[in-house]
Formats: sequence, structure tokens, C-alpha cells
Amino acid sequence: RCIDLQGVLGVIESLGFGEAWDLVNLPEDRAGGKNRGYVFLNLNTHTLAAEFKETINGQTHDELAIPVLQRSSASWANVQGLEANRAHSKSQREDQKRKKKANKWYYFQEARR
Repeated sequence: RCIDLQGVLGVIESLGFGEAWDLVNLPEDRAGGKNRGYVFLNLNTHTLAAEFKETINGQTHDELAIPVLQRSSASWANVQGLEANRAHSKSQREDQKRKKKANKWYYFQEARR
């Protein structure tokens, strides 16, 4: 939980995949702005993704030059591909907006009683 986007990009580059990706998503927690300990990475082809997965799995913090306490592991995400990730991200933002509007309305209704 102590690596930033530049650190992630550095790791990707050091492993030889610097030009192989088109999306990096490093989710942050809401409280402190720190990453949640994982990253979503979309590589340009399935073959590159499989090679990256094989390369990163089992890497330690010494090999990655970042302060990580456990070995790295990669797995397949539920959403695959750049366009699918864009669509998924857009729908999540829209859902959040709807929830905020619904919550505001709910509180307004409660206040009227």
C-alpha cells in the first residue's frame, strides 16, 4: 500500500513491458489517498498479458525495488480489454451519481416528516 503510480509504471518498465500496456488503474482508499495494494493493468494482447502474469507472479520486493512485504501475484480480471474497462468505469461513475442523487432525495423526504 505504499507504491504510487510512478512506482507501478517503473516496475512495468523494468520488467520489459513499458510499451505493452494501454490502461493502468491504481485504486486508492477513500481515507488517506493510499493505494489499496493492487493495480489493474491492461496489456495490448492476451499473449503479452500471459507473459506479464508469468513474469510478475512470485516477484519479491527486492526484485521489484519497491517496499512490498509479500510476493507479487497476478490474476485475470473480470473485465478484459481497454474498451470494456472504459465502459465499466463509465457505468460505475453513473451508478455512483445515481446513488448520491437517491441518497439526497431520501434525506430530503426524511426531513419533511
